Amino acid sequence: MRLRRVIRRGSRSRRCKKPLTLDTGLDLAAQYFIRSFLHLTEWWLAPPDAQAHGPERMGEIYAELILRPTLAAALRASVTRPPADTGSG
Repeated sequence: MRLRRVIRRGSRSRRCKKPLTLDTGLDLAAQYFIRSFLHLTEWWLAPPDAQAHGPERMGEIYAELILRPTLAAALRASVTRPPADTGSG
């Protein structure tokens, strides 16, 4: 399938340029996010399950399996919370 070739080619070129390390958390999350989205879309469009779920349901599946976990991991790694307002000022 053409999508698989594109993903493989992109993976190879990515590996050649800069290997992922544990200290590239946001980069790793972005890679996971993109690849997961592409694989889920490929699964949805491929027989025998081709579009077994409607677009709305696929949006829910996408949010549950990919979007929420990726955002949670990215935010946990990169956002520090401001100090709580104690109301004394």
